[in-house]
Amino acid sequence: MEDWESVYETGGYKRVIRFFPDYGREHPLWESGTDKYAMDPEDYGLSDSLARRLAQWMRHWEANVIPETGWASAEAAAESERVGDALVADLQVEVSGFADVRDERIRTCASPGSADARESTAHRSFPDHTLSSPGSATSSSGVRPVPGASP
Repeated sequence: MEDWESVYETGGYKRVIRFFPDYGREHPLWESGTDKYAMDPEDYGLSDSLARRLAQWMRHWEANVIPETGWASAEAAAESERVGDALVADLQVEVSGFADVRDERIRTCASPGSADARESTAHRSFPDHTLSSPGSATSSSGVRPVPGASP
């Protein structure tokens, strides 16, 4: 049996970042076995872009999940799942040198009055995996402007 010290020294140990939303958190990052547990992007040296997208996804989740009944709409659930999948993949790329990502989201897309949110109407999809929302402004080219960015 290998002793733990040699495993750490040879790089045989990878941290496990747990990905799931919870109320009151700005980011869906968690790590068991640490003094902090609820983690932030700077704890992992994540890019500003990914940190902003994680925070945006959490705001979408908090605004659209009703604790007593679930998702406010099938569209919101589908959007969250699509963007969450992209975030998990991008997070894994950014931390691949030192950690694995474990997606622990509860995969329920049910919403009030909806038998299956996966059969919901289509939503806009942007190449940067940001969330679209009803009434979000787009230019004639179909590209949504980034708030606060100069043209």
